[in-house]
Amino acid sequence: LGVRPEHLTLGAPPSNGDVAGRLQGFIQIIEPLGGETLIHVAAGTQEIIASCSPAAAPAVDSQVTLSVAIDKIHLFDPQSEAAII
Repeated sequence: LGVRPEHLTLGAPPSNGDVAGRLQGFIQIIEPLGGETLIHVAAGTQEIIASCSPAAAPAVDSQVTLSVAIDKIHLFDPQSEAAII
């Protein structure tokens, strides 16, 4: 499963209601990059990277919910790593 950082929504799910899933985790690292901020979220044993506006960036150790719209997910074959969707 793959999702681009800019396609993850911090907090509320997308307004169209087509949510593929939600993840909860804790902010581990914040990377300010000028016009955007990357946040590294520990969700179970996985690290998820999402982007947000600098003004919306939560503090390190904050618990957050990330949502992704169903039309923004990508599936890959685990053997060949070829894109399925």
